Amino acid sequence: MSWSRNGLSMANKNTNKNKLVSVRLPSSLVEELRVLAEKNHYLDVSELIRSVLRQRWFGQKDPLSYQIKKLRDDIEQDISNKASHEVNLQLIEELERIKRSLLNTPDGGRKP
Repeated sequence: MSWSRNGLSMANKNTNKNKLVSVRLPSSLVEELRVLAEKNHYLDVSELIRSVLRQRWFGQKDPLSYQIKKLRDDIEQDISNKASHEVNLQLIEELERIKRSLLNTPDGGRKP
């Protein structure tokens, strides 16, 4: 058995920094959290709650950095949505062009 400088056994040190916290929640809130966890691909409700707490803690710890990060995330999401919307519009146009070309064939686009 090894000993540290302060005379405590290394095996006796608590290396696990995680703590268990118990919270009473209304069953309706738990159900909403369960649905949200599944929708956002969390492993379970506790992972979702840890994520929300981490975000809120960061917002309280450094409000300016949190606001900048949130704005950056919002801008990235808006750009992604716009790009996705433009891709969908291009796809629709291409499908309409294919439809027109099929309908303009002598056989009406039907194979013999």
